[in-house]
Parts: sequence; structure tokens; C-alpha cells
Amino acid sequence: TLILAVVAVQSSFNPLAQGTVGAQGLMHVVTAEHDTKFEAFGGTLAAFDPLANLRVGVVVLQDSVRRAGGSLPEGLRLYLGGGHPQRETDAAQRVLANREQFVLDQRAAPGAPQIDRGARRLHRQTEQVDFHPSLRRLRDYS
Repeated sequence: TLILAVVAVQSSFNPLAQGTVGAQGLMHVVTAEHDTKFEAFGGTLAAFDPLANLRVGVVVLQDSVRRAGGSLPEGLRLYLGGGHPQRETDAAQRVLANREQFVLDQRAAPGAPQIDRGARRLHRQTEQVDFHPSLRRLRDYS
């Protein structure tokens, strides 16, 4: 649910999302900072491949939480970056609030439509993207 919450806040489940500081894809990974992590997926254009973006984004988020001494709120602030402390704090609070809501929804009704809707929307959007040939192979394995 944490990753769903990050994706909801960062890109609203849009795999082609782009931020103002070079953040790209579902998890808004800054490709200029993490280009080596995308090499295994065919290069920085893989930031727009949902599977590659999620895999790299999760690694970057884990690194951020580790750098924050295991603190999830502080790790989220590091991950969300941007150099604007108030925006980082606001975004981290939105991620944590979304996560809590997703957890409550799942407890109230397994298979809650809020999560299902986001997943269906993500699936529809990724079907419309013409991925680079090297990325199609990765997508087919997911």
C-alpha cells in the first residue's frame, strides 16, 4: 500500500508523468540522478515503462528510508526531494494519509474499489504506450 500511495501522490497513476525537476514515470524517479539504475532496463527512457519505474523507484525509496535511519516519514521526505522542505513535508503527509486510507479500505472491504480503480486506470494507460522494443520484452514478463 505504501507504493500505491507514493504513485497516487507522485503521478496520479500516470506512467507518462513528468515533474519540473526531471522526475518521470509512476514514482517520479529523477532519471538524471538514478540513470545507472535504469541501465538494466535499457536506459533512462525506461523511466516511462511502469514495471521499470516501479522497480527503480522502490530501490530509491528503500535507500532513502535507510539514509533516514529507518524513519519512513523522513525517508519519504528524502525520496520526494525537490529542495522545498514544506512541499516535501506536505507530500510525505499526503503519501502517509493515502497509505492509511488504502489500509482502512482494504480492512473494510477486501478488494476495495479505490485501489482497483487505480490499478485498472494504470493498466489502461500502459496499454496505450508504445514501449521501446527492449522494454516490451520486460512488460510481457510482468
